[in-house]
Amino acid sequence: MPSLPKIPGEDRKEHKVFRDFGGINTQANRQGIADTQFSWIENVMPIGFANAKVVPAQTSTLQTHVATGYYYYQYNINGTSYTFVATTGGAAYQILATSPYTITTIAAAGTFSGTSTQIAQWKNERILIIDTNGYKSWDGTTLTSISNAVLSVTINQAGTGFTGRPTVVFSSGTAAATATVGVVNATLTAAGTGYAVGDVLTISGGTAGTAAQMRVTTVSGAGAITAFSIYLSGDYTAMPSNPASCTGGSGSAATFTLYFGLVLITVTNGGTYTTAPTITLSGGGGNGYSLTANISAAPSSGTTIATYSGRVWIGNGRTLNYSAPASYTDFSTISAGGNTIISDETLTSNINQLLTANNFLYFFGDDSVNVIADVRVSSGSTLFSNTNISASLGTTFPYAVDPYYRAIWFMNKSGVYAMFGATPKKMSEDLDGIFALIDFTKPVSAGTCYINNIFCFAVSFTYQDPDTGSRPVLCVYFDKKWFVASQGSTLRFIWTVSISGVDTLFGSDGQNVYQCFGNTSGNVSWKMVSKLFDDNVPYQDKQVTKFGVECTLPATVSQLTASMDSENQSQSYTLATTSYATWVNNSGATVLWTNNSSSVVSWLATGYTWFRQDVSMIGHYYGVTVTSTTPSFLIQGMMWQFEKRSLWGS
Repeated sequence: MPSLPKIPGEDRKEHKVFRDFGGINTQANRQGIADTQFSWIENVMPIGFANAKVVPAQTSTLQTHVATGYYYYQYNINGTSYTFVATTGGAAYQILATSPYTITTIAAAGTFSGTSTQIAQWKNERILIIDTNGYKSWDGTTLTSISNAVLSVTINQAGTGFTGRPTVVFSSGTAAATATVGVVNATLTAAGTGYAVGDVLTISGGTAGTAAQMRVTTVSGAGAITAFSIYLSGDYTAMPSNPASCTGGSGSAATFTLYFGLVLITVTNGGTYTTAPTITLSGGGGNGYSLTANISAAPSSGTTIATYSGRVWIGNGRTLNYSAPASYTDFSTISAGGNTIISDETLTSNINQLLTANNFLYFFGDDSVNVIADVRVSSGSTLFSNTNISASLGTTFPYAVDPYYRAIWFMNKSGVYAMFGATPKKMSEDLDGIFALIDFTKPVSAGTCYINNIFCFAVSFTYQDPDTGSRPVLCVYFDKKWFVASQGSTLRFIWTVSISGVDTLFGSDGQNVYQCFGNTSGNVSWKMVSKLFDDNVPYQDKQVTKFGVECTLPATVSQLTASMDSENQSQSYTLATTSYATWVNNSGATVLWTNNSSSVVSWLATGYTWFRQDVSMIGHYYGVTVTSTTPSFLIQGMMWQFEKRSLWGS
């Protein structure tokens, strides 16, 4: 019987090389993704062609705080970077963002609500803290209450006859203040001679922190003073005798009779008040004064805060409060502070988050985004535009909103979106399979950082892994690619700290703080799962006979394992390398090393090498899964040798 003709293309060795590394794609099944994509890629950054690098692990614990942290945010005071921590117990902490990571208590337990604290930076001199328990400031040393506090004291009448510095007494509460007594009026006792207009004369005598000064405004032909003004009131605890002599100027022998009154009341503790207390003075001998305590008009409650256009903006429910220009304490309408209630139906619930970026103030609702812009003062009132730019997309996750390049990125239950100008765009289609398995009852947060010197955006959440169970993961984006990272098995929160201009990602399990991607030598579990390839003939069997991994090895290599995969089976292997380090003694004999199981140990060389394996796998599709815990790997390619077999094979 004559043999059947050979089908062209069958029984012929072919090769497949996978080096054009894209990102992960969980939207389709493993057979349906693009040839450049991975079905899963974790802790490996697909930088580009023949260049996939294992990312660093997290560092060890840098600092530990008491109670469970639920909010972490960066700030900078006088050039030093810190992390603010709010805990469920109502305490707050400051952690230095660089070694030695010193921790400082900002507020004791019970100070804040334990659920709704946020901060914003004011210049680089302090942070402003909003909570449903009130509005406060922290300058790195002192926590000061602003809402419902005595903000300032107005001197209605300065009084007279003071012989010393009085004590300020408030009728109720814990407010405290200090009084400054100085010259409030004076008469010329002796005009002197030889003076010129503009001469400044310093009063001598008494006990002064700062001595009073007079400025000559007119003189006679002989240089006698004919008129003067109080140039500096001074600050006295004991008054000079009258008439008071002077020093300085171009003349001599001028004297003044001085009248001392209040020139300043400095609030040192604002206390907490619902109505303004009355103020009296004790000691100092003065009389005829009148003082008024000014209670702050700052909001007494809020859940989100930002600084923008020289003002403080505080969100509380649907109300947006704003301070007076160039002030973080004054919210009074007389100073152009105030508030507005967002009545638009596009905000279906409340303001969840405020964010300043790109010369706009963004506020996020559950399913909407608005921008505040064009802030100005007209006729004593602050005016601004409020424009809705998304009426269907917003977020309920306030800590998953972050600027990345010129876009505003945010995550909600349907994906990750970027706001480019007024247009939101979904950026996470490739993560749809992951989003279906996120536990949205757990914290969701976002940040930016540099990994392998590439600027990246990351979101953190709890993933219900079908293979290993619930665990925290990060999804990291750069250059139109996503990959998965794991930075600690108990990670709850991530945030960015700018250190010397470099965005650095930190993480916490709720008590222990560490740096993400900060340990280049620590073991990190990584995994690469290629597409299942069909070479455009999914109806034809392929028999894979070899596969290999091209890579550059680090200084120390642990086990590298792989599985050869088809659409219905997997075969696991410990990959061998073509490059071994051999130990030779002085006699030239090879020295064999054995482990605890008496097996011979081969020492893998470092640098460029091939891992390759003979296999026998038949299927319509083929691919590979590579795993290891070795850090600093550089994967350059995956290769297969196969033969095409029967068409329409089973």
